[in-house]
Amino acid sequence: MIIHVFGRIFMDLFIFGEKVHNSKIVETPGGSALNASLGFSLLGMKTYLHASYGTDHLNETIESVIHKYNVQTQYLIQQNEPTNRFVSKNGTPLAVSVAPEPPFKLLPETAEEDYCLLFATETNRDTLERVLTVPWKGLFIDLGPKFVHNPFVYKIDHAIIIGNEKEAQKNNCDVIKLGKNGARWHEISVPGNGKALPYTTGAGDLFDVVFIYNFLKETPPIETLEEAVHLSQKACMIPGSSTKVELLRDFYHSV
Repeated sequence: MIIHVFGRIFMDLFIFGEKVHNSKIVETPGGSALNASLGFSLLGMKTYLHASYGTDHLNETIESVIHKYNVQTQYLIQQNEPTNRFVSKNGTPLAVSVAPEPPFKLLPETAEEDYCLLFATETNRDTLERVLTVPWKGLFIDLGPKFVHNPFVYKIDHAIIIGNEKEAQKNNCDVIKLGKNGARWHEISVPGNGKALPYTTGAGDLFDVVFIYNFLKETPPIETLEEAVHLSQKACMIPGSSTKVELLRDFYHSV
């Protein structure tokens, strides 16, 4: 199976701890689109990442992780800008630096045979609207924080819309991620463990990967949702963002 993932690449810096001299600092490549692309590729899907990264000192680290997981690079753009940065402390964002998003490369004519995951918050309006015109074999849209206060105004009958509880207050989501309380997919609900877990950034991206992968494999709906909830909560014990995809090696023994 082939999947195209649209969004952004970041270098993430996480600070954990309350005291200056007793803190944990973790730096990993991230961004929802990158995290999901690594996961899909690890599970054996041919994965095209549509994103950009910079020419600064971070580019080798970004390229290294992309090649390690065999993500397809035909649609990646390296631009003469700093790499996007995300900094948080104890789960609270402190700073985000985002470079201007270049026009993405044109899609192949055979895209209607492929699947697509679009991270709507991570794409600009022009890219989003162009992606939505493609007759994908299957389209998944993760709304993201931009749509906590804004409605997603595009009506796409064949898409599966994914959001969290706050995003679902403004939007009709097919799948709702409820954090420690689990997730809901229309009439199917799966409880979480109810625990506040330490390293949540990137866990929602892993949820998307597990849910979409099992959905495409025609896994029974309840099992699809259970596995997505279970693994995303387990991922919250792993510091970093893209680092969480390694869980898939333990869970899917065939990869």
